[in-house]
Amino acid sequence: GTGKGKSRSEPNASDPGKAFGDWLPTWYEAVLLLLSEERRRAHAVFGTDLAPEVMVKVLNECFRPILSSFKNRLEAICPADGVSRGSDQSFECICRAYESTLQFLSVAYEQMVDFESNSSSGVSSDDKAQGHGGDAADIEGGAPSRTKTPVQLHVMARSIFISVASPFSLYQNNFAKLEAHHSGMTARIVSSDIHNAVSGRILALSNMQESAERLAGLAPFMFPLAQGAISRFESLTSGFWAATGLDTIDTVLSKHIGDLSISFHTLSTNVLSDDNNLTDNFDEQQIQCALEVLKIAGIVKRNLISIEEKTKDRLRVLAGRMGATIDQENALIEGLSQRTKSADLVPDALSAVEIETILATTVCGGDEDRESSKNSPSVQVLQKLSGSTQNGGSDDLLFPKSADSLKRLVNSCQTFVFDISSAIPFKHLKDMSSLPTWGQEESMWSTTTSDSYGTLPQAYITQVGEHMLALVQALEPFASDKEGLQLASSVMQDVGHVSDKLWRKFAHAINAESDDSEFVSMIRQGDVVKDFILNFTENRFDEDEEDDEFDSAAQVFCNQWLDVVCSAVTGVMLEQTMRVKKLTRKGCDHLSVDFNYIVNVLTALGVSGHPHPLLMHIAELARMSSEDLQTRILESADDGFGIRNTEARIALMRGIPLN
Repeated sequence: GTGKGKSRSEPNASDPGKAFGDWLPTWYEAVLLLLSEERRRAHAVFGTDLAPEVMVKVLNECFRPILSSFKNRLEAICPADGVSRGSDQSFECICRAYESTLQFLSVAYEQMVDFESNSSSGVSSDDKAQGHGGDAADIEGGAPSRTKTPVQLHVMARSIFISVASPFSLYQNNFAKLEAHHSGMTARIVSSDIHNAVSGRILALSNMQESAERLAGLAPFMFPLAQGAISRFESLTSGFWAATGLDTIDTVLSKHIGDLSISFHTLSTNVLSDDNNLTDNFDEQQIQCALEVLKIAGIVKRNLISIEEKTKDRLRVLAGRMGATIDQENALIEGLSQRTKSADLVPDALSAVEIETILATTVCGGDEDRESSKNSPSVQVLQKLSGSTQNGGSDDLLFPKSADSLKRLVNSCQTFVFDISSAIPFKHLKDMSSLPTWGQEESMWSTTTSDSYGTLPQAYITQVGEHMLALVQALEPFASDKEGLQLASSVMQDVGHVSDKLWRKFAHAINAESDDSEFVSMIRQGDVVKDFILNFTENRFDEDEEDDEFDSAAQVFCNQWLDVVCSAVTGVMLEQTMRVKKLTRKGCDHLSVDFNYIVNVLTALGVSGHPHPLLMHIAELARMSSEDLQTRILESADDGFGIRNTEARIALMRGIPLN
């Protein structure tokens, strides 16, 4: 019989937190029924004036004997020092128990007091005649009893509320540590899943697609959990120690976003590994799969912005609630000191959130917080964080670590798309400088005119050109999805950085300022060198005024990626050309033809800023006679952008003396 009864009373004995969480509300309901019955009796026995005071004391006696064991029960579920044991949901169990307690106290407040009929300073003459005054005297230990003022009763009730909720005070004080441990357990599981999603070998397109899909599912996973952490922060601390609490959540989120960033670097390495031939041939689906990664970054960005905005809204509410509670506390203290008999200072009801703020102010608030709402440091912190003061702007970030991690994630995703989109041209260009064609001598039977006329673009450059033209068709299907395009376009800022390293290599090859990012960016964009270019022709493309907003956005997106890949291909070609050791006359013919071919391809793409002026310039330099090139170099001053260095390098390859 005993075992059977135990089974009914503790159905979740294997999970003490859940068992306690299921039991506690039912126990609170039983206490409320008891209070309701005691209220009826108190009114009947002691009268309307004394009943509220009796009810306050009854509530106190319901909890006073069990507070110690109640605290021990909480400690058994989740140690307040943050060292977890048992269920990984133990801290959530504590928070749910606290919320149940707040709800209970809110309803209990209604059972305890009836302030409107309790504004006299003593027992009524009718009650004395009925003997109620003597019964009240017994409650006070035999001393003559007087009915307390509404303010006194309210303050007495608040003190008992604080006592009832005191087992939770350690959890309020240790919120940051407890939340870090609780969220950290889930975060470690998600981190492991992210690692596993990209740890396998990528031998086929299906492997790449599976990894991308798994990462897409895991990317937003931590944001609802972070929202839950903010709710726990609000419930337990009501906004006190906001900077510390938000930093805990920020740390967990930023670690998650950082793991995603690393995963895309790993995925890129696996896809481009020499162990597979996944990128040997152009595949439109590879490009589209890679572009899906941008949507992942866009979703993370959207979620981070959303949680920032929602949290700022909640902080504004908490600041107002905290300030109102502080002012109410001060008004009550003033009412006590003046022995106010009016019930005007006392609320008719206390909601759970109002009690939550009262308890948090008592446990977490400092002495300065209690002086006034205007001077409260905690209120000021909330106002600053939420952008409600002149010193706090709406652009100030609540989660700065996560914002930094997001930047790295966006860069990582942009780089991944770039790596896949440019893999084929890079494979064909990587050995360009060592092609034997550059040093090939002319046949003794050839003539300059006929040999140059019959020169065709080499295979390496036609492969590059064909890829560039096919890339347009691969980008357009992705850009036709409106929602996906919006997400991807939101993370396209500063995408040009992915080609910077290639232009730094070119700058290094011509002995220019390769470590100066601003200088490298200027020569990459090409505008600063236009005045020094031979036979420069600028392509201008008119905007189609009939395009609607979506078509325009799709075109912008496609052109952004074409611009990046075109720029990268240009940078590699220039750097490889500068590393050619010898250029014969026949080699110059090939170089000029190859460069003119890529100039024509990039012109056909219709992307603003392409072809780069230096492509035309080198094609022209390769065709110049030795005498003309020598004269041009000797008579020109240093332009400061590496043009003269480029010309001198070409002359050196051709064996033209510059002394």
